Amino acid sequence: MHLISFLGKGDYEPSNYIFSNKSCYTNYFVRACKEFFNPEKIFIIWTEEAKGKHFEKLKKEIEFEEINIPYGKSKKELYEIFEIIVDNISENSELILDVTHGFRTQPMIMLSIVVYLRLIKSINVVDIVYGAFEAKDENNNTPVFSLKPFLDIIEWTNAADFFVKRNDSTFLCEILEEVHSETYKKEHEYKSKNLSKIGNALKKISDSFNLIRPSEICKEIQDLNKIISSTKTDLDKIQTVRPFVKILEKINSVYSNMIFKSNINLFSQEGLHIQKEFIKLYLKTNQYQQAITLSREYFITLFCLKENKDPLNAEDRKHVEEFLGKQIKILKEKSKNYKYGQEIAELWNQLTEIRNDINHAGMKKKEIPAQTAITNINKICNEVIKLEI
Repeated sequence: MHLISFLGKGDYEPSNYIFSNKSCYTNYFVRACKEFFNPEKIFIIWTEEAKGKHFEKLKKEIEFEEINIPYGKSKKELYEIFEIIVDNISENSELILDVTHGFRTQPMIMLSIVVYLRLIKSINVVDIVYGAFEAKDENNNTPVFSLKPFLDIIEWTNAADFFVKRNDSTFLCEILEEVHSETYKKEHEYKSKNLSKIGNALKKISDSFNLIRPSEICKEIQDLNKIISSTKTDLDKIQTVRPFVKILEKINSVYSNMIFKSNINLFSQEGLHIQKEFIKLYLKTNQYQQAITLSREYFITLFCLKENKDPLNAEDRKHVEEFLGKQIKILKEKSKNYKYGQEIAELWNQLTEIRNDINHAGMKKKEIPAQTAITNINKICNEVIKLEI
């Protein structure tokens, strides 16, 4: 584990730093961090001015390696600071970050570096600490605050954003499971009851959407609403997850147009409306294969109902598919014997062609380019959505 600490050119007064039942009296908070965390290496990030002022004193306190950075007086220098720090951090590092004496833009740059290096070098941030000298008491005892939860909020927000944009709860599920487990590993007075259940519920919804299971989606959305209601105590009692309240509200907004009764009949007017909302969500989250597949099945369902057939009966659905196929034949023969009009025949023809191209991975002599396919899918699905019984 490595400790990274910023040091400026200020005059640092001694104080008794208190962290997790440990204390250390020192001018330099980085010395206290050494006592608290016992890192394998300590990196000091500083400018030449800061080094000139503190090098001799600090080397008597701790062993460290330097990361020398420019002052940051220009945009060019700010980017240089970013690159220098990134280059000095090893792959798969476990880091403790001390931002106590970070000057002006430095903590902000370090935050962006952390987010960046989580992806680029697979680093793990164990903690971010701040020696709050301005909050010391009358006995010169200075509290040390962990700022790691605020980095977690960024991670939660990114996971929620991924869910909203891609309808994929993979990262949210992992985070909620981790937060739930943490309340049992650490000295929390309150143990989470339902946070992991929210993650599991979101995963079930994502899986149901991915495999195009409308009835299952309906059930899982209703279950999610119940679980969120039962999680209120967790969100109230665990301070670090309170920001999750607004994130859950954002997640719920994804399904705001899908309010429905229990045990919904997918082939009622309400059920057909919900299926159209699913198609819209597939398009919004770029799930084009699912969008065109459900649009095709929705189209068949509509004409099962028009023809007084059972939408859940395989033979009846096959009968309707054959009937619609005959409408395409009429279209190609330029006959006028349409039962439901030329527009329906044309739409079914387009829908069948694009669906076959997508579901058969474009395995034909003249495949449709991806961007053309996406444009066509959006157009066709929106036409299907307009159809009524």
